[in-house]
Amino acid sequence: MQNNINFREFMRKVEKQLKNYSSDTLREIIITWAKKTPQAKRQEFLAMIIPPSSGKKPPKPDKELLKGIKALSERVEDGDYCDGWGWDNELRQERDWGDESWAEEVDDFFSQANDAFLNGQYELAKQAYKGLFAILAMGEESGHLPGNPDIAEMLTTDIEEALLCYFRAVYMTTSAETRPCRLLESIQGYWYFAGSHFSLQKLIDAGTISLPDFHQFLDALVNFLREKGSHHNLLREAVKLSGGITALAELARREGKEHPGAYVDWLEALDGKNDYHMMAEVAREGLAAVPHDYSIRAEIAEGLIKAGKLLNDISLQLSGYREAFCSSPNLDYFLNLFSLASQNNCFTQEVEAAIAILTSLLQKTGCRNEQYYPIDDEIRMSSVSSPGLLVTIYILTGRYEQAYQLCQNKAALGWTYGINPKGLAIPFFLVLLAGEIKLAATPNLEKLWNEAVDVACDDGSIDLRKHFQQVMDDVFNHIQLPEKDETKYLEWCISEAGLRVGAIVGEKHRQSYHKAANLLVAVAEVLARRERKKEGASLLGKYRQKYPRHRAFREELDAALAISCIYKGYIVSK
Repeated sequence: MQNNINFREFMRKVEKQLKNYSSDTLREIIITWAKKTPQAKRQEFLAMIIPPSSGKKPPKPDKELLKGIKALSERVEDGDYCDGWGWDNELRQERDWGDESWAEEVDDFFSQANDAFLNGQYELAKQAYKGLFAILAMGEESGHLPGNPDIAEMLTTDIEEALLCYFRAVYMTTSAETRPCRLLESIQGYWYFAGSHFSLQKLIDAGTISLPDFHQFLDALVNFLREKGSHHNLLREAVKLSGGITALAELARREGKEHPGAYVDWLEALDGKNDYHMMAEVAREGLAAVPHDYSIRAEIAEGLIKAGKLLNDISLQLSGYREAFCSSPNLDYFLNLFSLASQNNCFTQEVEAAIAILTSLLQKTGCRNEQYYPIDDEIRMSSVSSPGLLVTIYILTGRYEQAYQLCQNKAALGWTYGINPKGLAIPFFLVLLAGEIKLAATPNLEKLWNEAVDVACDDGSIDLRKHFQQVMDDVFNHIQLPEKDETKYLEWCISEAGLRVGAIVGEKHRQSYHKAANLLVAVAEVLARRERKKEGASLLGKYRQKYPRHRAFREELDAALAISCIYKGYIVSK
C-alpha cells in the first residue's frame, strides 16, 4: 500500500473539495461515476447515493455480523476452502490451493465491521474485527487459506487501517482506568499484523471523532509504561504528544540511556525548526550519553551528519558517519565515510577502524546481520555485524586475499541474505575475470552481479545502489590481478559454483533452482570470455547429465541459456 491517506486527513480533504463544487458539478461527478460502474455493482452504487436524511438509510450492522464471521471461521478452520498444498511457479514457493473466495467474504465482513465502527457501534466492531483477525491468523498454518501467503495480496482491505479501527474500538469500550493496559494488550496480541507501524498519532488519525479524555490517557499511559519498563517508543510518543519538544528534551537529558530514542525525536523536532547548531549540540550530547553498542545511537549520529551538511562542516559529517558506522554498521555509512576520508587524508585510518569494528562485532555476535527483539527491547537493539558487509569492505578497499579467506569454510547456501560473504565475493571475482564492466555480452553474469549488488545494498535506496555501483566501477577499472591470482580465483569460482548447484539441486531446494542455473551459466560465460568456451559447455553438460530427473532444474537451465549471448542454442534439452 503506497501513498495512503489516513481516514482523518481523507475526510478533511473530501470536505474541503466539496466546498468548491456547485450542485451541478457534483451531479456531473456522480453521473460520471455511475456510467463507469459495472453492471454487477449498480445496486451497490445506488445504495451508496441515498441521502442520509431520506429515511432510507441502510440497516445498521447487528449481531448477525458476528454469526456470519463465526460461521466463516468454522469453515476456514475445518479446511473447507483448501484442496491441497503445492508449488506455485509464479510465486516460486509452495502454498495452499483451493477456493479463494474466502478473501471476498473476509473483505465483505471487514466492510461491515467498518460500518459498525463508523456508526459508533464500538463493541460490535471490536468483536467483529477480533473474529476476522483470528481467521487471518489461521493462514499461518497450511490447510486454511488458499492463495498468496501474503494476505495483503489477497484482500482489498487495508489491514493496518482495520487494526487501527479495532484499537480505537478497544479504547472506546474500555474504562479510563484500564485503557493503557487493555490497549497495550491489544497491540501485543496483534503484533504480527501491526508490527512497528502502530503509533498513537495513527490511532488519532484513524477517525474523525476525537478520542475522549485523551490527554488524561496520555498521562496514565506514560505512568503505566514507566512502571512496566517497556514499549519505549510508545512512551516517547506519549511524552511528545503531551508536552511537546520541552518534555522530550527533559526525557532525553534525564533518562537518555533508558530512552535513547528521545534524542532522536528531539533532533527531528529541531530539524523541523531548522536549528542546526542546536542539532549538532544535541547530537553530541546524545552520542556521549548513549552506549556505543546501542544501534539506535546511529540515528542520533545522523543528526550530526545532517547538521554538518547544512552548516557545510566536513568535520561534523565525518564524525557523524564514523559514529553511525560504529553503532550500526552498514554499507551506506561506510561509502560516505569512504568518500569523506579519501578527501581528508585519513582514508587508511578510517578503513582500519571500520574493519576493526566489524571484526570485533563478529566475534561477539557471530555471523548475523540482523537481530530480532520483543517490542519492549526494540529501542535498545545491540550493534551487529555481518561477514557480508566485511567482505564488501575488503573488496572496496583492495583486500582481495582477505575477502577470499573470509569465504573459506562458508556454506554453499545462504547467499541471498547478505550473511554469507560468498554472495558478493564470487560474483565480484567473476565480473573481474570476465574483463567486461558493462556485461552486455554476459547477461547471466550481469543478472548474478545485479542481484549481488542488491543484497550488498540490502535493498536500500536507488542512491545507495548508484553510489555503490560507481565505486565498484572504479574498482573494476583500476584492478589488474597477477595471472596466478586470476587462475586461483577462477578455479575457486568454478568449484564453488559446483558446490552451490549440488547444495541447491541435490537437496531439492526447488525455489532456488533458477539461482543455481544462473550461476552455472554465468561461470560458463566467464570461461567463454577467457577463450575457454568448450570448457564452459562441458561444465554445463556435466550438470545437465548429473541431474537427469530434475526436470524443473533443466528447465531453469534452458531459460538461462536462452538469454545467453554466448551459449544461446549451444545446448538444448533432450
